[in-house]
Parts: sequence; C-alpha cells; structure tokens
Amino acid sequence: MVPDTVYGLSVTPACRRHDFRYRKRKVKNEETRKQDDDELLTNMQIIVDAYTGNWVMRRLRFTRCRTMHWFVRAFGKKAYSG
Repeated sequence: MVPDTVYGLSVTPACRRHDFRYRKRKVKNEETRKQDDDELLTNMQIIVDAYTGNWVMRRLRFTRCRTMHWFVRAFGKKAYSG
C-alpha cells in the first residue's frame, strides 16, 4: 500500500485518479499499466511543484514521488490485474 502523502503534502487527487484508472480500464495490458503509473508520477510531481516553495523540500518530495512510483511499478501488477 502506497501512502497518499509526500512529507506531509497530500497527493490524494493523483492517487485517486490512478486507482480509478486501474479499476475502470477496459483494455488492461503492460503498456496501459505503465501509462497509468507514469501518469501517477507526473500528477504527483505537478502537485508537489504547485504547493512546495522550499527547494530542499521540493527535492525531497520529488524523490519520494519517484520512490512511490517505483513501488507501484514493482508491486502493482496484482492490483491492476484485479
């Protein structure tokens, strides 16, 4: 299970969209799964960029987003397959 926060910043909208895409995809294959996972990373980074002024915290949060993305890619296949 991946948290919905990145060092105190909620990235829940990105996570909810990702979960929705996992559940509602009509065509499910590795290509569409990668698209959904990459979209999650992009959406989390957009949120971090918009709501983080301090460059050190921004860098930490971007790193955490990439780590979360890695976990989703590594362990999310079962959730995608349903």
